[in-house]
Amino acid sequence: MRIRYTIILLLLTSSMVFCVNENIFPYSRDVQLSENNGSSLGKFILDSECLDKLNNSYSNMRLYEENEVAFMVRTSTKDDSITSVVTSETEILSFIKNKDYSEIIFKLTDKDMIPEKCVVETSARNFENQVFVYGSNDKKRWKLLSENQIIFDYSKYVDLRNTEIFFSKEKFSLYKLVVSRQMRQNESPLLRIIESSGSGTSNITDVSELRNSSIKISDIKCSVEMYKKSHSQSVDIKYPVREFTIEEVEKTSQIILETYREPIKEIKLLTDNEYFYRNVIVYGSEDSNSWSIIKQDVISRYAKSDTRKDHTLIRFSNSVRSHFFRIVIKNEDNVPLIINNTELKGEQKELIFVHNNIESFQLYYGGDSNLRPSYDIVKINLDEFSKFNLYNLKSEKTNPDFESVRDLGQLSKYALWLMILILIPVLIYLLYFSIKKVDKM
Repeated sequence: MRIRYTIILLLLTSSMVFCVNENIFPYSRDVQLSENNGSSLGKFILDSECLDKLNNSYSNMRLYEENEVAFMVRTSTKDDSITSVVTSETEILSFIKNKDYSEIIFKLTDKDMIPEKCVVETSARNFENQVFVYGSNDKKRWKLLSENQIIFDYSKYVDLRNTEIFFSKEKFSLYKLVVSRQMRQNESPLLRIIESSGSGTSNITDVSELRNSSIKISDIKCSVEMYKKSHSQSVDIKYPVREFTIEEVEKTSQIILETYREPIKEIKLLTDNEYFYRNVIVYGSEDSNSWSIIKQDVISRYAKSDTRKDHTLIRFSNSVRSHFFRIVIKNEDNVPLIINNTELKGEQKELIFVHNNIESFQLYYGGDSNLRPSYDIVKINLDEFSKFNLYNLKSEKTNPDFESVRDLGQLSKYALWLMILILIPVLIYLLYFSIKKVDKM
């Protein structure tokens, strides 16, 4: 029984050590739904004001509704898709010409293609015809895929021509085009052009003549647009420079940049100088006193043949979050470059969470907490989710309860000592009781 009480005491005391609530974070912001896309997941962008207070592991941040909400921080991505047009030749199986229409049955040489467009090849000029498209697998039952599309050539009046026909994307072994010469006047594109140009009605007879023209089709080509999803790439955005200073020190130009601790991937030096080639070293620091090397590079600008070589961009292999950057340009015996300013570019960070159809949350962040949360959402492959409900961060506020709560590290330390002080007499008592029980035996 005494051992059971001891275990309960240990559990209660340990919960004091690992308890985390919003009062340990000095800042807060409301998170509000801005666009409902019918997704079970929500996301919002972490801006510079927020990133400035977050540590590199993003452990000093929690999202709350009534309870703590699971989330993860990741780099925003976008998918690049490549569009290509696949074309197939056709084999014309039959051609029937009647008084009011012509009928062409054909099949694709590429049996795997599912077409959505065909182009009629003809040398004819000055015509206007209505086209219907059908599909079949047995040459008996035909399904209508498109109707009332118009192919035309208006060379006599204006440089306009169209022989493309779009239809439903369905797979058949056979396709049929019916080219009709019977059209209502209000269906003519040329008629609308004539009316809009104010040419009067004298050309109506000409439109009728266009429809009476018979065209000879020499070939038909079918095609389909294929969309191929390429790899996802990070969304990079420009970040503001908090402060920019430059000074000349012993044949070097030293630039100090203060940032909002955004994840920077590249720094561009803005200068009007021409013809230079200088070695540079980039350092990072959190306090502007202790510096560590991040990158060694070369900046240059010169003309070679008819090409202007410009390399004033310093890229990092991985994004870097640093409160200060120091860029040392080695001038040697050259005149120092005139650096007007810099441009920062880096990854856009977003917070993703399960919203449970809730429209508003509270984000608490900042401070010295290093207790990283462990959530299931981190283990889920979010690449499978294409839609997210979008949320916005409102203006920053200070947490009014923050001052009344001591640092979590201090609380943990005192709670640990308290647990030890409680357990020592309990263990001594249990040891004494056990020895006494053994002596009696």
